[in-house]
Amino acid sequence: MDSIKKVIQLIVDDGVFGPVKLKSVNFREKDEAHVSHFASSIVGVAVTVENDSSECIHRLIVKLPVNSDLIKELLMSDVLFKNEVLMYEELLPLLKAQELDVFPKMYYGNFTEGKETSRDMIILEDLSPGGFTLTEEKVFMDFNHFSLALEKLGRFHALSHKTKRENAQEFRRLYGQLSKSKFENEKVPDIQKISCTAMQRGIKHVMEKGDKLELLNQLLEKTNGLKAMVEKLFEPEEPFAVLCHGDFNRNNVFFKYENGKPVDVKFFDLQTPRYTTPSLDLAFILYMNTTKELREKHWDDMLRCYWDGFTAVLTELPFDFDQFHRHFAKTAIYGYIPCSFFLPYMMEPNPLPLQSMENLDTEAKVKMMMAIGGETATETIGDVVQHLLDKGYIEAFLHLYD
Repeated sequence: MDSIKKVIQLIVDDGVFGPVKLKSVNFREKDEAHVSHFASSIVGVAVTVENDSSECIHRLIVKLPVNSDLIKELLMSDVLFKNEVLMYEELLPLLKAQELDVFPKMYYGNFTEGKETSRDMIILEDLSPGGFTLTEEKVFMDFNHFSLALEKLGRFHALSHKTKRENAQEFRRLYGQLSKSKFENEKVPDIQKISCTAMQRGIKHVMEKGDKLELLNQLLEKTNGLKAMVEKLFEPEEPFAVLCHGDFNRNNVFFKYENGKPVDVKFFDLQTPRYTTPSLDLAFILYMNTTKELREKHWDDMLRCYWDGFTAVLTELPFDFDQFHRHFAKTAIYGYIPCSFFLPYMMEPNPLPLQSMENLDTEAKVKMMMAIGGETATETIGDVVQHLLDKGYIEAFLHLYD
């Protein structure tokens, strides 16, 4: 905590809160709104500053690199800190994202890749004093929440198209500096087998029904080469490619409520942005945080919410909705990849901390991934596969290999 106090003293001295002096720094226990993150440690801080006539309290969120070697390797959490700094300092201003008022303010961001660990942290505005919080439901969201989140996501994605027209060269230079995805981390041999096992769990569950086995067998085969599969999905296809949030799910979406109903939304955590298919964000949240019933009732409505936000920003559209949906169909399978890993873990009543997996060998990790969350989790991720199959998205994805 001393290192946090020293950095806060520095930013106060630099005038980020105006012509004031630091009076006190008080640490708060982590509340529910900031504990559901795997790739960083979160600390709440109340900073009291004063001048000659008054004092003011600023509530901040401090993000620190995790200590777990497994998490560092599995999620590449260390190097992803520089992504968040790059996003806040350069990419969001280039996109003119401040017009959306959807991200918290960053007061400090630094990552030295271990050279000066005491200063490796990101300090952000705490969204909770403004009335923003995570949903009470820990996994799934209802349509009212989705309509707000997807409309704002569409607006955020649309900014990439404006920037490509106005400043394409600088845009390419900056997003080219973003670190690779965790799925491309060649230093972690376990990740391919663990992720492959997680995906095959839901696919095999659907195969037991005996429907469209040829397509499912082809998909099963593709999962054995997960790295190549992800690279194909992530390959930017113009004119659809945008700068994605990269980890767009319920854990990183904060809502403001009036009379119990969501009326505004903010996005959090920019460690895994990427210039790629919009499905990286859209398919992830649509499969990670929807129930089977919500997908059946509101799937088309949710896609339209995204499209309404997208078209609200752009006066000249680079493609129409049907063209967009055909692109989405080819890449929607991406949403299943993280879902198959994280949904069962989140549905486990007494999950083993991810850090504890460090002591397990590969086979033990694989065995755990097949059992975690029990039959309920197997059915839940199987429902995602079934939806992909019914919508024709699996077939559309397989055509990428034609």
